[in-house]
Amino acid sequence: MTDRRFRVLMTFLFMTISSVFPAPTVANDTGRAGLSLDIEIGDAFHPYLSRAEQANIWPDTWRDSTIIVHYQPTRLVEGKTKKTTRRFQIFGSLIGVGPTLDPGIKKDVKIVKKHIELPLTASTKDGITTLHCDIPEQADPLYTISNFELFSSTKPFSRLKKLQNFGPLTDEKLRFDLFLSKTKGFKLKTGIIPLPGDYDQGGAITVRASLKNKQSGEEQALSPSNAKDMEDALGKIPDSLKSSLLPDKVPSLMAGSDYSVRNIVMPQNTPRWHGLFRPDTGGGPPKLGTRLEHRKRGSFSTLTLESLGGNDRVISGIIPVKTETWYFLDGRLVRYKGEIRYFPAEYCADGLCDKLSFHEIANRAGSISPTSWYLDFIDGRHTTTLFNEKTWTTENGKFVNPDCQSDGCRRNDAEALDQIKKSYALLEAESRSYLDLFAAKP
Repeated sequence: MTDRRFRVLMTFLFMTISSVFPAPTVANDTGRAGLSLDIEIGDAFHPYLSRAEQANIWPDTWRDSTIIVHYQPTRLVEGKTKKTTRRFQIFGSLIGVGPTLDPGIKKDVKIVKKHIELPLTASTKDGITTLHCDIPEQADPLYTISNFELFSSTKPFSRLKKLQNFGPLTDEKLRFDLFLSKTKGFKLKTGIIPLPGDYDQGGAITVRASLKNKQSGEEQALSPSNAKDMEDALGKIPDSLKSSLLPDKVPSLMAGSDYSVRNIVMPQNTPRWHGLFRPDTGGGPPKLGTRLEHRKRGSFSTLTLESLGGNDRVISGIIPVKTETWYFLDGRLVRYKGEIRYFPAEYCADGLCDKLSFHEIANRAGSISPTSWYLDFIDGRHTTTLFNEKTWTTENGKFVNPDCQSDGCRRNDAEALDQIKKSYALLEAESRSYLDLFAAKP
């Protein structure tokens, strides 16, 4: 066979095979059809990490993200969007009764749903990470997109030695759902991050997402489930919210937690006087000194001081107990709260416990409102400030407590107001003096 005849024969065979097995079509024709998904992650907050640490770790978190597109039927068609099975049943069951005679043909209907998983590309600019993917056009008219499920790796967090010191990190994925929404603004999603130790989920992110039809140009907003609207169009998490996500306690019974107690007499040069006596945990008479309790796990610690308030704080013959707790993360003060409460009722002034019954004393103590104060800080900035469980909004305003009708109560309120008006530097310096007292040799 000549070369010319061979080439003609091969050309004929190739054209014949091509007509029988056409070239596969591209599922996602990004130029003409399908959808374009964009997810913007604005601010992101992990309660155990500094601002610098978070700036490094969050881009790694989103780098290997994936999205699952879930489809639901537009209408139910047997054999396509639903499957019906029938079975003969003799017995049924009732809750709390057990098996009952119920013969007959029972029908089970299963709705057929679909989904596809796609990778997301990540890019970061001006502090905002954008996750993107193109979604193939859905050719089946019996299905429409219902929601999206985003997954991202938590491995960048588990590799941090700092978080390992808090406790084991689960191998869970960071995930959240996106649904169709009416607004395009940033939404706040909390409880997003698996946390080490005793805490399940924490932290927060801000999300803005959209789904665009590439053929018509129509755009639909998406919103994460259980999200809050953001007032800040830039997608910044308020400091007040960040402070509320900080850990509230240090578990003392977990492996790796440090817990110790000291009882000391507060020296005269301490910033404030905490009383000469402390309550007896066994219910006995007061003992000399102030009780200091220190808890630590990883880089998070608390120091609690407790003592009797003193005779100048007596109300209705009852001596109060004053408790203050200082919270530290990475060695910095992040939370401080105090309470002066008139309980337990065993501590009485001027022999009142010998004159009245326990029931009468308890009634007196229970009718006295406690004085309380609470401050949170993010990077040294005041965020949340509460005085007697009410938000404190001005340092120059005068607060009148209608329940405060005695000198002891006025002194309690005055101490609380003095504390919440102090600068962060003064409060942190005071906390350092108590830490030094705790660390000093007896």
